[in-house]
Amino acid sequence: KYIEHEQKQIEQRKKEQTSDVKLCYDPTQTTAISILSHHGKFINCIKNKVNCTATKRGNEQTLISIPIQSQSDNQDNTHFYVALKTFNGKYLSAQPKNGVIECNRDQIGKWETFQVEKFTNKKDGSDLWAFKSFHGYYVSAEWFTGLLYANRAHVKSWEKFSVQIVDYDDDWE
Repeated sequence: KYIEHEQKQIEQRKKEQTSDVKLCYDPTQTTAISILSHHGKFINCIKNKVNCTATKRGNEQTLISIPIQSQSDNQDNTHFYVALKTFNGKYLSAQPKNGVIECNRDQIGKWETFQVEKFTNKKDGSDLWAFKSFHGYYVSAEWFTGLLYANRAHVKSWEKFSVQIVDYDDDWE
């Protein structure tokens, strides 16, 4: 019963947090965003820790998506790279040894750069996004712990996120 109840809550949160069509994520623009996992929870950055356990969004769930120019493989405009900056001014980074996502960096380096890939949600046609670390692995949100790891070689449902533009006049906590 608990799992069924949790699933209903997740679906309700996804419906409530769906962004206006005019507010579509564009990784080529610097934008305030919130990232919602397949499990219906927001990425949450508190101090140096990152998890995916928040059910509502506020400052700790707000990131600034900063486009990064790549000279190597973006000649056809299909590969987009971003850095994700927290409300507290720290950057998310993927650790090479275990893929743990942290938010304790003051500057953008290779570990703080993510390749963004767009997918279409087969259920409702909305945009979903995957984030691939510099180390070649996709970010995934764990179901039970809510931890984020860049340790997946392929994109499946847990590696796809709904990226919402933060409109400061909407349902801000």
